[in-house]
Amino acid sequence: MKKIFCTGIVIVNMLVIACTAQENKNAALLKPSQGFLASLDTAHYTTIQWLDSIQNFGTIHEGDSAKLKFTFKNTGTTPLFLTSVRTSCGCTIANFPKQAILPGAESTLTATFNSKFHPGYVHRGIVIMSNTKNGISHSIVLEGNVIKAKSE
Repeated sequence: MKKIFCTGIVIVNMLVIACTAQENKNAALLKPSQGFLASLDTAHYTTIQWLDSIQNFGTIHEGDSAKLKFTFKNTGTTPLFLTSVRTSCGCTIANFPKQAILPGAESTLTATFNSKFHPGYVHRGIVIMSNTKNGISHSIVLEGNVIKAKSE
């Protein structure tokens, strides 16, 4: 009887611990990011300046990748947050800073274009959402020429 009772207590404790761990994990997922909160605080929006909003990767061969860096600066007086980035094609991946960019500071957004199945002249857009007075949506462009791969 003692053995069954002890086993029951162990099982109940395991269930309580498992439920508590899951609850904490989900609570962390529901916590809004600093960038999201900054995007709601329109009274404290900042400004952004793109130092190079159009980048040309030159000429590459089909199947190669081009990695480009777009530089921007927080020209306002409050922290800048890039809240989301969308590319115009699945062939382009963009990585952007998730932390605050302080007033006066510069940072970069990196875009990698995979030229496989994209021969010819390429012009791809990237749309960035931010907490900025000079428009919450900003567009940058990568372009170049892709030499078609020879078919065998």
